Amino acid sequence: MSADLAGRSAIVTGAGSPVGLGHAIAHELARRRARVVVHDIAPPAETVRSVRDAGGDAVAFASDLSVEEGMTELVRFAVSAFGRLDILVNNAGIAEPCGPLVEFDADDWDRLFAINLRACFLGVKHAARQMQKQAEIGAGWGRGRIVSVASQAAKTGFALHGAYSATKHGLLGLTRAAAVELGPDGITVNAICPNHMDTAMGSRLDRAMAARQGLTLDEYKAAMTARVPLGRLGSTADSAGVCGFLCSKEAAYITGEAWNVAGGEEYH
Repeated sequence: MSADLAGRSAIVTGAGSPVGLGHAIAHELARRRARVVVHDIAPPAETVRSVRDAGGDAVAFASDLSVEEGMTELVRFAVSAFGRLDILVNNAGIAEPCGPLVEFDADDWDRLFAINLRACFLGVKHAARQMQKQAEIGAGWGRGRIVSVASQAAKTGFALHGAYSATKHGLLGLTRAAAVELGPDGITVNAICPNHMDTAMGSRLDRAMAARQGLTLDEYKAAMTARVPLGRLGSTADSAGVCGFLCSKEAAYITGEAWNVAGGEEYH
């Protein structure tokens, strides 16, 4: 088991689903010996249990990140649990509802922005404040790491996903601006941009989009797979591994980047 994050503490938001990307990221950081606060809007007991069963150090915290108090309480809890905060992974996000922009409800638009972009801004704000107060831990590592989960839809627009795509495009702007502002403090800020994954959220979208196009679920997924040069859809392990690297010492000189994890489907 790697120990390159030993002594560091991390928050992974939206990590409660046992088949979600946050779950995989929590496991990856714990595998690297980080101490992990596993967050979700409901107590993420199953993820914490599985991380501990694998030999990792994890605690659970539940809060609503669409309100600022939910983020301030989360950061405060991480510091009380582990003494400091070194890594924030902004993973919490939603992709539903989807539909034509000309029919899209403004309240649904606001909800997507509240979770996918506003909560990430709040995470950057409050995590960075804490990191700025801390001494550097380990020569060459810096003072902190912030990684946000964007999407292939942060770079390419998709019909019926206008609101989601807008939130993820905005997240890349936030990432780049924060990297410039926080670089002098020794805090790196990056994003990962996965293509489609078979998470619970992804499966719900598959069924909805297949129905809209008059396809079976198998036909819809085969068409998605055919667009990927590497010949398969992404896995949560693919993106979790990249996230772990961006939190490592080897990534100390990487900031402001949006890393595609898309099997060659997205290359800009």
